[in-house]
Amino acid sequence: MLARYSIRAKITIVVCFLLIAMSTMGGLAMKQMSDINNSTVEIARSWMPSVRVLGEIRAATITYRAIVRSHLLANTESGKQAQEVLLKKWIDNVEKAHKRYEPLINSAEERAFYNESKAAWNEYLDGVKQILILSRKNEDNEARALHTKASLASVKSDEILQKDIDLNNEGADRAAADAAESYAAAMKMVLMSLVLA
Repeated sequence: MLARYSIRAKITIVVCFLLIAMSTMGGLAMKQMSDINNSTVEIARSWMPSVRVLGEIRAATITYRAIVRSHLLANTESGKQAQEVLLKKWIDNVEKAHKRYEPLINSAEERAFYNESKAAWNEYLDGVKQILILSRKNEDNEARALHTKASLASVKSDEILQKDIDLNNEGADRAAADAAESYAAAMKMVLMSLVLA
């Protein structure tokens, strides 16, 4: 069957086949490289910034809670006022971090964690208002008792923030695994095209 074709025609068919095969593999390799890029962008623009800002929220809330305890321990009016200045600064830091995080939320599960954590944090802040009133009046036993109850809400908020951080870390790990898989597939395509060449 092939004998009826000239050598020139046979070479042309083989060259065309190789060009089509190499072009197809090149296109597939380009698609794999695009997938690598998308995974990398997802890690850089979504997952890691979320983890960083959630870490900032946790750090700011922990500092705020420590200052509330310092307010309870302060036994002079000036000491309590100094702690209140710090409380104002740190609650602003918490709110700024919350505002930076909200646009980074990209799933319903992440939104649910955030809303639950923020509700628990707000519950803690409501308790802190009463704690500070009692602390200013030097009603230390009552303030400490209320602080013990209110702290449960802040601990709950912190635990939920950790779940949100874990969720974002898992997302980053999945995106990294996808990038590695795409890279391996792209390298196979490149190697195959080299073999054909």
